[in-house]
Amino acid sequence: MGRGDNDFSFYVPDINIVVADPLRVGDESTYYPGETNVRMADIVVVNKVNIAKRKAVQELLRNCAKLNPAANLVKTRSEAVLDRPALVRGKRVLVVEDGPSVTHGGLSEGAGAVAAKSVGATLVDPRKGSVGSLKVAYQKFPQLGKVLPALGYSEGQLRELEESINAVDCDAVVLGTPSDLTRMIRIRRPVARVRFEASDSGSPTLREAVNSRLKRVWGKHKGSK
Repeated sequence: MGRGDNDFSFYVPDINIVVADPLRVGDESTYYPGETNVRMADIVVVNKVNIAKRKAVQELLRNCAKLNPAANLVKTRSEAVLDRPALVRGKRVLVVEDGPSVTHGGLSEGAGAVAAKSVGATLVDPRKGSVGSLKVAYQKFPQLGKVLPALGYSEGQLRELEESINAVDCDAVVLGTPSDLTRMIRIRRPVARVRFEASDSGSPTLREAVNSRLKRVWGKHKGSK
């Protein structure tokens, strides 16, 4: 659950699970459809508790409980993992991040930067070589750190992204994007991708919360027969 790139379910699920981000406390009540999702949720998973400050996690839990007292609240850790860490460890790297997260999403860096720094890599600033809409993005979103945002996948945007990536003098490129950009553009440097691994943090666990909800659902179905 972030800002403007999400939606809500158009059907009624047996269990509605919503993930909330403590790095964006306040979005759960001030952005649409963030508030809608929280109010509709059976289970709210507050993710990234290992990354966000404890105060932010607690505030988000309180806000979600206030919006939806009936929801189960679950905490999880989120680890950014590199598929080819040897290419990145101790190297000078260009990080390409998910565009919405680091532009109107308000973050300065994303999963790519977190994963790269975890293995001692140095981030190379891509501003100088950026072109077109990417160059404009740095002016429009001043919070952007030393990362390159992937802005859409139209032919023109992909061309700008390819040119901007290949203009950077670095040892490797780290992709923190949902899509594998190597299938769409030609990147001249070695590439490592980032994926997330989630794990429970405390009780109830996500499995426990789901099982509890399933028992209620099954009970309703049996009672309606």
